[in-house]
This record gives sequence, structure tokens and C-alpha cells, in this order.
Amino acid sequence: MGKTNKLESFKKLAEKICSDSFENKRKIIHISCAILALVSVILTIFAPLCCVFINNDEHNLMAAGVFNSVNFNEVTKIILTCAFIVILIFICLNMWFLTDAMFVLNNERTFSKKIRKTVLTDAAFVVSFTLATYIISPINNMLGGESKSNVSFVSLIIVSIVTVFHSAFLGIVQNYDQSKEKNGYEIALDESVIKLRHKLRFTKLELLVYTLISSIIALISLLSNIITVEFESQYISVNKISLSGIDLLKNVSTFDDMGRQLLAYLIFVALTTISVLAFLELVSFLGGSNLFGRISLVSICVSVTVSLVVGLFSKYYQIVQDINKGIIIDMIKDAIGNDVQLDEALKWNVSSASLYYFVALLVVVAIVFIRRPYTKVMIVEQQFEKERNSKIPQAMEIVNTVKTEDNNGTHSAEAYQSNNFEAFENTWNRVFIDPCPAFTALDKKGEEYRKDLDVKKESLIENPTLPKLVDFIVQYARDSRLHLFYTPENIATFLAGLGATKLTILQGMSGTGKTSLPKIVAEALMSVCDIVEVESSWRDKNELLGYYNEFSQTYTPKKFTQALYKAALNPDVLTFIVLDEMNLSRIEYYFSDFLSIMENEPDKREIKLLNVPLYRKEQNRETKYSGLADGFTLKIPNNVWFIGTANRDESTFDISDKVYDRAHTMNFDKRAASVRTYNNPSKPKYLPAPILQKMFEEAKSSVNFNLESSSVIAEVEKLLAPYNISFGNRIAIQIENFVKIYASCFAVSDTVIRDALETILLSKVVRKLELKTIDDPEGLSEAFAKLHLMRCSEFINNLKET
Repeated sequence: MGKTNKLESFKKLAEKICSDSFENKRKIIHISCAILALVSVILTIFAPLCCVFINNDEHNLMAAGVFNSVNFNEVTKIILTCAFIVILIFICLNMWFLTDAMFVLNNERTFSKKIRKTVLTDAAFVVSFTLATYIISPINNMLGGESKSNVSFVSLIIVSIVTVFHSAFLGIVQNYDQSKEKNGYEIALDESVIKLRHKLRFTKLELLVYTLISSIIALISLLSNIITVEFESQYISVNKISLSGIDLLKNVSTFDDMGRQLLAYLIFVALTTISVLAFLELVSFLGGSNLFGRISLVSICVSVTVSLVVGLFSKYYQIVQDINKGIIIDMIKDAIGNDVQLDEALKWNVSSASLYYFVALLVVVAIVFIRRPYTKVMIVEQQFEKERNSKIPQAMEIVNTVKTEDNNGTHSAEAYQSNNFEAFENTWNRVFIDPCPAFTALDKKGEEYRKDLDVKKESLIENPTLPKLVDFIVQYARDSRLHLFYTPENIATFLAGLGATKLTILQGMSGTGKTSLPKIVAEALMSVCDIVEVESSWRDKNELLGYYNEFSQTYTPKKFTQALYKAALNPDVLTFIVLDEMNLSRIEYYFSDFLSIMENEPDKREIKLLNVPLYRKEQNRETKYSGLADGFTLKIPNNVWFIGTANRDESTFDISDKVYDRAHTMNFDKRAASVRTYNNPSKPKYLPAPILQKMFEEAKSSVNFNLESSSVIAEVEKLLAPYNISFGNRIAIQIENFVKIYASCFAVSDTVIRDALETILLSKVVRKLELKTIDDPEGLSEAFAKLHLMRCSEFINNLKET
């Protein structure tokens, strides 16, 4: 009994510490970093390789210039072509790496490793490309071209920021997971393990500080004055010149002697090596890489070596300055000008402070040897692993429990002892976890649904027609316990909207009966109306669909998804899914996928819930969930309509045209009238969803209305053209379908068709004038009145008053 309680406590703790929403945000950040890194690679196509001179005109040489009409020489064309092909091949490989990572999206550890590898590869490519731009110009000059270096650092800056950010993010995630011990299955951590973890972090930070200081000192020694020449001459007033690393790098192309050119390139190589090592060290520290200690040691050794070489070089010039007389005189002439005469009694003295930087580095190295941070990192890591592994006996209690319920329990124990947590996790899930208990519960109600459907069929509406349906719903709402007042026109508008599109928006003031309308219609027709309360914090479709927990390998569907799943199990039952106050959050954030899905053919409307198939275990056999196709796809059944209620106040977001164009809109601008006379409550009657669909299709084919030949439509388009208000084929089809179904709800006549046409025009087209500035509202209102569109005319008058 005690083991069972401990097991249940562990499972609850594991579910609590593994936040679904946080894990999904991790993936978004990983993907964003990979995309930005890829963008930095793509930008290299447009980055200048160098600047070439053609007929005394300067042209930036870039990979994209392979398609340029400029008459480059053959060498330049070869360079461009090679650069373009190399970049293109790397971009294709990068896309393949990203696609490969997407296949393991459900496994966060593997996914993050692949993304990290992709980002680092992009960084290496961009760094290599930037370095290549420094050597392309000299190579081109040696091959007979005429060019100068012209380096762009845009791609390098972007990929550096992305790499550092991604590494820091990985470090944060690692710390988060370690603090929860998500991957270790330990039940508890004592204080010693926690202290060791903190000690390890601070020891690594100390080593990072020493390494960065040594790198900075080495960089200063390279870029500062390497040698200083003081000289005396009776012809000139300048008596002191300096040769710094910056001067060598800036003027390398102007030097005549190979010595200074070679020195400049050696300084460039040293600068690049130290900078890259420092960058790798920072990235490995932030990302928690095991290579951090080794990179730090290499970086310190390189910094000391470079500083020593620079110091010895400067000391060599100081010692053998008489031997290097020609070089020193050339340096003086370069500094003061070749046209200046130097007297034969010229005297000089060479000095340098470069060795002082080397001494400063030796001090840092001495501190490193005294403090021994690298050794401490290794020791603390070993202590941490030893202390952490000591927790295995506690976890073995869980494994022993698994043994009693699983034939593979022994294998699970061996997997755990060998730190093969993935194998242990598979056994854990196989024994204890139903991937989606909510779907299982709905599947088990299949017999209950069938019995309920049989009961409903006993109250089936006989010979249903749209006029009979409208009258029945109006009377049912009036006689219901709430005594709701809806006119036949209201109900006809609602039903026609269902026939025109799968999304209806009911907007207006609070308390005007927006939510009550779909509820009472569903109640009258013995249908289903599920209310889903939208929250202002919703940012993506997972807020509607639910989350997959990678740790427990379970899927938790939200109320919306369960309503869709239940509707799929009951295809004959009319189902309204009401998104209450749907514009509390931006609709495009969480509902965009469904806006697109509704554009598809009915048999192609489906939503992918997750990336791994879900199967539950029943008698040691994998069983499919009844409502899922392929284990992870939920088809949107044809018996489902989405209803959104929307308030229009300062607490909500405006609904975009993208949503309005795909939805039928009903406006509730006035308080509903009170019901004074009513009868005893009516009994609901069952209307199957396929019958309602058939009634809609018959109405579309029986009513004679053609949008293209409507004179009213043509005149309205002319009136609204100055305001850039028009509508496309989607809205045109909705208008036609709405008018035909609305007219079929009454005795079809020209008056009814005109009333239906004005209703849909006001809802989908004329209301767009709210966002426009109308120069002559009186004239526009009068023009609509002449077309006998009185509600549209009144609407424009109200706009003028506001």
C-alpha cells in the first residue's frame, strides 16, 4: 500500500513540474532561432565579397551578382559562381536539417539537439564566409584583377546574437529541467545535490571570467602598438611613429615589404582564432556544454601563445634594430611621406610595451593555477553525478512496482540502472498511462449515445420544412422557461447563416440574447450546444485543442476538442460549439487554422492534434480511438457549426475582415422585447443534422436568385466603390446561399428576397462603412433609400450622428 501511495505521489509531482504550455513555447523559440540563423545564411548571398574596379567604376562583388549584367572578368565570374553554388547548397542542406528536426518534434531532447546543431552549423558557415571576404580581394589581385576588401557584418551579427541567445535559452531550459529532475525520475533531492549543482555553476562562471580576461588581454596586445620608433632628423619635426595591429590590418595592401604583409595576416589569423574561441566558450557556457572546460583551456593557451609571440617579435625588433635598418627606414618613410628627405645622420630607437601584456597574462594564468577552476569543474561534475546516482535505489521502488504489473519489469530495472531513461519511460507509459483518458471516456459512451439517439428518433419532426422549423423554434423559445422573444426573421436569419457558412458571429451589447439563441435552437431541436469560454490569454490553437505532455506521453484535450470528438461520434446530431466572447483574444491567434479548414471540401476538413499517433492499451493490444484518424487527426464532422459571441467594447479586440468574410454575422443592437403572452412549454422535437443539410440544399436549388443579374447588387457596388468597399467570390456565394435559404423560410416572393438581400448586405458589406470617412452621408443614405434598402439607409444616418 505504501509503495502504491508513493508511486501515485511521484506521478502527481511529475505532472505538476512538467508544464505543457512552457514546453510548447520552448519549441517555438527553438524553431525561431533556427529560422533566424537560416536567414543570416541567406543574407550572405547579398553580402559583398569585395569591391572590384571595372573601367574605374566600383562594383560590389556579391554571390547574387552572378546574374548581374556587369561585364566581370573570368576570374571574378568564377568566384561569383562558386560562392553562389556553395551558399545555395548550404541553404538546401540547412532546410533538410530543419525538416529532419521537425520529424522528432515530439521528442524535445532530440529536437533541441538537432536545432542546436543546425544553429551552430549556420554560425560556422557565416563566420567562414566573413573570413573568406578578407582573402578574396588579395587572391583576385594576385590573379590579375583589381579589387579591395569590402566586408559586411550583418549576417555575422545576426547569427552571433541568435547563437548566444539560443545557447542561453538552452542553459535556462537545462537548469529548469535539472531543478525539476525531469529526466532522472528521482523522487527527491537532498540538500547536498542542490549545493553541488550551484557550486558547479559558480565554478564554471569563475573559469569563464579568467578565460575572457586572457582573451581580452591578448586582443589588446594584437591591436595596440607593437613597436614604437623614436628618431631624430634635422629636416622633419615628427620624431615618433608607432606600428600597431590596427595599422597593419588597415594598410596591408599598401605595404611593399613581405615582412609587414605577413605580420598583418598573422595578426588577422590570431585575432580570428581568439575571437572564435572566446565566442565558442561563451556559447558552451550558456548552453551548459560538456566541452566548456576544454574550450576554456585551449582559449587560455592560445591567448598566452599569441601574446608571447607578439612580445618576442617586438623585442626582436628592439634588439636587432640595426640589422633591420632598411625596414625601419621604410616604416619612417611610410609614416612621414616618401618625398621627405632624410639626412644621413638619422638616428632612431625602437621600443615596445607588448611584453607587459604577456606579463599580465602570466598573472592571470598564475591565478588560474592557484584557483584551479578547471580541475574544480571536473571534480564537482564527478561529485554531482555520484550524488545523483545515489538516488537510484529510491527510484528502484518504482521499478519494483512496475515489475509486479509488467512482464518487462526486469528490463525496465536494467534500463533505469544503466541511465537509459527513455527505455524506462516507455515501460512506465506502457503500464500506467492511457495517452488520452478523456477520449477513452467518450469512446466508452458509444452505447449510451446510441440509446439516446433512439430516444430522440421517437420525437422526430414529421415532414420538416424550413417555414415549419422557423415557426416551431419561435414558439418553443416563447413558451420556454426563459420566455425568449425572437421574431421569425431572427430565426430565419440564423438558419440561413448556418446554410451559408460554418461560422456564425453574434455580436452586440451584453444581455441581448446572443448566447441564448444557439442554446434555445439546440434545445428545441434536441441537439447539442457546447459553450467554450474564450480567455484573453489565448495565443495559439493549443488553447483550443489541448497539449501533449512529452514527459508522461499523454494528450489532454480542451473542452473545444472534446466537443468536436463527441460530435464525430454522433454524426446525426446537430452540434453547435459556441465560443463565448470570442474576441476577448485575437481570433486569428487561436482560430486561424479553423478559418482555413472551413474553406476545404466537407470530406477534407480535419485538424492535426499532435505529431505522434495515440493508441491505448486494452488487454495488451493497441486500440485506436474511435474519433481519430491515423491516431492523431481529428476530422471536423459535417454536423458541427461554430458560433461566436462578441461584445464590442474597450475590453475586446476588433474582428478583422479575414474573420468577417468567412462568417455570417448577426447584430444584436437592441434589447430583446419582453414576452407577455405564452403557452405551456412545448416539447422539443428531433431534427437530424443530415435532414437540415438536405433542406438547405433543396432551398439553394429551388429559389430563383442570381447575384450577377441583381440590379440592387450592381447599384450597391457603384455606391460603395468610392470607399474601396467590394466583395469577392466567397462573399458572393454566401450572399446567394443566404438569400435562397432565408426566402425558403417564408413564402417566396420578391419582397422576401429583397428583405433577405438587405439583411446580408447590411451584415457583410454596408457595415464596412463604419471604418470609412463619408463626405456626403445624407446623399449616400438617400441613395440607399431610393433602392428601398431602408435599414441600410438608417444605418448610414446613425453613422453620421456618431
